[in-house]
Amino acid sequence: MEAFLRNSIRRITGAPCHLVVSRTPNRSTMSDRSAPIWPAEHGREPGWWTRVRSAYGEGGTTLDLHDCGIGRKGGRALVERGLPCLPQLTNLNLGADYGEKRNNIGPEGAQALATQGLPHVTQLTSLNLRNNRSGPEGAQALATQGLPHVTQLTSLDLGGNSIGDEGATALATQGLPHVTQLTSLNLRFNRIGDEGAQALTTQGLPHVTQLTSLNLELNDIGAEGAQALATQGLPHVKQLTGLDLRDNSIGEEGAKTLATQGLHHVTQLTSLNLSWNSIGSEGATALATQGLPHVTQLTSLDLERNRIGDEGATALATQGLPHVAQLTSLDLGYNSIGDEGAKALAESAAVWCEKLDELYIVIPWNKVFDGSSSSLADCRRNLEESDLRYLLWISREDVAKCSECFRDGVKEYRGRSFFAIIVEGKRHQLLRRLLDDDQLQPDLDALEQDGHSLLSLAVLSWSPECTQLLLEHGAKLTPDLYSFSSSSRRRDKSSMLHEIVRRGSDEMLEAALSSLLSGTTDAGDDVFLRPGASDLVEVLLASDGSGRVVIDELCERVESTDSTFTSVFEALKNSQELRPFLKRVPLFPPRLHICGPGGAGKTLLRHQILGKTAKARELMCKTFVDGRTRGVEIERGAVSKGGILGGFSKLVVHLFDHGGQQEFQVSYSSMLTQPLSIFVLVIPVDATGDDDRKATTPAEAAAELQYWLSLLETVAHGVHQVVVVANTFAGTSTRDRDNHVRQLRVVMRQREGDRTPDSEGRLNFVSPDP
Repeated sequence: MEAFLRNSIRRITGAPCHLVVSRTPNRSTMSDRSAPIWPAEHGREPGWWTRVRSAYGEGGTTLDLHDCGIGRKGGRALVERGLPCLPQLTNLNLGADYGEKRNNIGPEGAQALATQGLPHVTQLTSLNLRNNRSGPEGAQALATQGLPHVTQLTSLDLGGNSIGDEGATALATQGLPHVTQLTSLNLRFNRIGDEGAQALTTQGLPHVTQLTSLNLELNDIGAEGAQALATQGLPHVKQLTGLDLRDNSIGEEGAKTLATQGLHHVTQLTSLNLSWNSIGSEGATALATQGLPHVTQLTSLDLERNRIGDEGATALATQGLPHVAQLTSLDLGYNSIGDEGAKALAESAAVWCEKLDELYIVIPWNKVFDGSSSSLADCRRNLEESDLRYLLWISREDVAKCSECFRDGVKEYRGRSFFAIIVEGKRHQLLRRLLDDDQLQPDLDALEQDGHSLLSLAVLSWSPECTQLLLEHGAKLTPDLYSFSSSSRRRDKSSMLHEIVRRGSDEMLEAALSSLLSGTTDAGDDVFLRPGASDLVEVLLASDGSGRVVIDELCERVESTDSTFTSVFEALKNSQELRPFLKRVPLFPPRLHICGPGGAGKTLLRHQILGKTAKARELMCKTFVDGRTRGVEIERGAVSKGGILGGFSKLVVHLFDHGGQQEFQVSYSSMLTQPLSIFVLVIPVDATGDDDRKATTPAEAAAELQYWLSLLETVAHGVHQVVVVANTFAGTSTRDRDNHVRQLRVVMRQREGDRTPDSEGRLNFVSPDP
């Protein structure tokens, strides 16, 4: 019967016919409306109109007019006479490829569809208007007058319509808020630039959180648009599985932003296309180190024609592919990849991506592993019999064979130790089982050839599971700086704790801080008096390449968190010692450390420097015991810069008044090691003495100075400036004072004479009158 109908219609209309039969018609509904009739004023009925009548007659839910050449007149007829008769439609396809029969309904057809057609098909779930030249006017009409009627839409294809920034903005602000169930959005080849991309990502994507496919291919999106997509768009579409940005202009910066700030939001991604974007080696490196570790379900990656070179290819091989074991398609063609990069890619793909069969680049097989392979499949077979077979065991997480392999001796591949390969590959389950094996005792703090530790590699790969496991098993945090981003600039480096504070969970941060202390910590303990507190202070005071101190960022994190813990994190949060410590010891402004023996007059000098004459007089009335400093007192103040022009200018400093008695000197190792420090040594000159203070001789004063200079040399390795102040006590004659000062100068000259010429001027003597 169907063949008979087709032949009959072909004889009548002279055109081929495609019958659309989706379901049995609802007779009661059919009787309520008339059949779609082609308007006589438009001339002879076209062949594609039979599809409209068939959808009506059969009660079909799909109307496919793809590549029918319906034109503007046909578009008007469809919305005036066709769609009003088809309220049951769920799928409307008016799209076209690039053949001669494109529909080309244009802006007028799109506007008519929006105002007269879509209001009749409110059950629509799929709308395809690809390649119809609807322009920004048509896009705006669809957004404002069409989409509000089709709120059940799940798929929208507006590719190839030249809607531009204006149309994209209208779609984002007035259209997408009505179609919140959308799962697929195609806006390829639409001349959308950064402005349109920013509107889509900031005002559109937040409304379509169920989106799984986003196609922005062949547009004019640059680094700014990519940044908006990464930071403000992708966080709202966490279910995304397909992202196509091919043939745009995102460049290196756009790729970096996408990798560092975007991909960790879309962990379900299976397809990523960034071809033809000139991301370069730096963009590829960022993608490998900070992007791919988050999208472990990826099956297709296209980076064709991006000028990534050997450097980018090597980064992808060593730091990217180990995280995407499910990959079945990888296109790296036309990227100027030489033998070195191709060799690294082939070896890595053979080990980590066992489902991948082709790389689409020229590979020097005679240099890959032992040179006996001719394909990735060959590589895998040959690896099984080679000394590098443990790489396959790691990728397959074969615990028994990995344990046996580690016991057999040192293993190393491309500068990475056995456990480093596991950590970089984010095999946290394998790592856990190996670390739990009492017979295996790896050195968790050993350094790799490039200076990284296992812990820093875990942070670099951003594997919270591996990081926490290493911390729990004794790996130590250090204040060392690493390049955790794709940039190698000094200012972009940071310590491991910097990264954990900024990006880690509360549990991860707690594990990091706990690792700095031995044993457990109760909430009521003073964490700075526990064993290991000196390491804690050293790491907390570490500054990154831009001068940002961990302790400042930790303070904000601790104060803002609402989480409750029972160990070190809660202790830090509630500690009465931590709060003032956090607030009083930032790296900037400079530190002024006042040191010297007990009773030398250091606190009096502090009050005089800050201009607190009343406190200075009050202190002079106190006894030695009542007036002495216990531990260290820290005060922020402004000091005059001096000079005629500088007399009214102030320099803000932190003054550290250190107790001079021996029992208080234990804090020096953690307090005197920071840069931008000025050290003031106060030496008493007292030829008379009293009940609390014995008289000094010039030799004793010289010995005292020698001791304190040696102490600073030992403890404060970064000393830049030392100022010696001779504090002359009342009753000391001018002759005694001069003898003391002469001996102090001798010690200073001897001290400076032992140094290299470039360190001259480090020691300065201040007038003996304080």
